[in-house]
Amino acid sequence: MDGEREFFKKQIESCANNFSSRKLSIAMPSPLPEQPPLSFLPVTRIIVMLEGQKEFECACDGKIKTLRLDENDIIYAPPYGWSNEKWNNPHKYITIVFHVNFTRFLYIQCFPEKISTIYGPDTKILYHSSSPPAASIRALLDFLNSYTLDENGADAVFNDVFKAILRLSTEELQKLVPGTVSKSSYTFDSIRAYLHEHSHLQINRKTVARHFNLNPCYVSRLFSQKKQSFNGVLTDLRLANARNLMESTQLNIEQIAFRSGFSSAGYFIRVFASKYKMPPGEWRSSHFHIKLQGEWQ
Repeated sequence: MDGEREFFKKQIESCANNFSSRKLSIAMPSPLPEQPPLSFLPVTRIIVMLEGQKEFECACDGKIKTLRLDENDIIYAPPYGWSNEKWNNPHKYITIVFHVNFTRFLYIQCFPEKISTIYGPDTKILYHSSSPPAASIRALLDFLNSYTLDENGADAVFNDVFKAILRLSTEELQKLVPGTVSKSSYTFDSIRAYLHEHSHLQINRKTVARHFNLNPCYVSRLFSQKKQSFNGVLTDLRLANARNLMESTQLNIEQIAFRSGFSSAGYFIRVFASKYKMPPGEWRSSHFHIKLQGEWQ
């Protein structure tokens, strides 16, 4: 694990030190594509291209665009900033995902001839921090996310704060003390992060178990050991997706159910009413303001 930590520390340091020569784009929550995007996270993420070229569809500058990312280019996605990634060119990149309880670092290598799924290649190097992002990082992320919602682009203010986040992230990696993490705990953390990142898609216990080459019963047991249930965690994430869409879009309830990962509008309405003691339409009427904050609540 220490080797993975040093790898990401080196890459992020290089990004911060050579930031002035890089192009930065912001993947926003809206406008939304006609179909649910492949990547649609309730937390902030940063993508840094290392080699090659990559096509990246996202909401940028008020429009749905397909960006062509080159070596050293950067994408910043605030919570619910969506993307559809293309895998038609060889490339390498890293992603930093700032979850509430930990930070997830991923290194991806894409060789198109070896990819058999629209979700892209498997992660080559993965690292989880063992604690939440530092308070200073959370504060700067909250500032940037509010700044982007005010329709500010990657200007001088944004760039200065972004560089500070990169430098603080390398400091956090440096401070982390390598420890012994059990295989089951590491697997649970990986599955939990996967659910955060894919809950809006039609996944279930069996498909997730297949992704991690595990028995579905073992996946259930991992969650039981944490006094949680797989279906309960997945449903809560989908309800969070739905709440965000109800607050920030004009989509109807059926569209929201589909985009949040629910199999039908009827099932979504029943689950939502059971959780919040009112149907989603009534809840929406009382929460009509656009809110995309509270990431760290």
